[in-house]
Amino acid sequence: MPENTPESFQTLESTLFGALPSYRIPTDKFCKKGKGRGTLLDGNLSVLYNICGSPSALNTKDSLFIIKDIGEYTYHINRMPMNLKRNGNFDKLHGLIVGEVTHMKETDRPFRKRIKNIILDIVAKYSFPVFF
Repeated sequence: MPENTPESFQTLESTLFGALPSYRIPTDKFCKKGKGRGTLLDGNLSVLYNICGSPSALNTKDSLFIIKDIGEYTYHINRMPMNLKRNGNFDKLHGLIVGEVTHMKETDRPFRKRIKNIILDIVAKYSFPVFF
């Protein structure tokens, strides 16, 4: 099924503006409730991590930031958003949306922390809303 359908854009818009009925968005998806307004930025965590400090790095000031990744080791997902935090990407953010983080890999010694908890721990000091 194609993802760029009018329905998918309507769902995104409804999600961002809180208009979807609760049966479509479980309340546990809003880990930090609040309101945010800004430019919508989207990026793959691995790419964002690798361009930190370069001229290509994103300016996340006053934005709603969507992050996602696929096929990474779980311990990498612990390191990458921490690097974004240390580079100031969360300092003036208006909202964080964590998209799909799928097909995760583990080493012989599993990381033992869920992605949701990793992200929430990293952004705990900020007041912007967080949606998974």
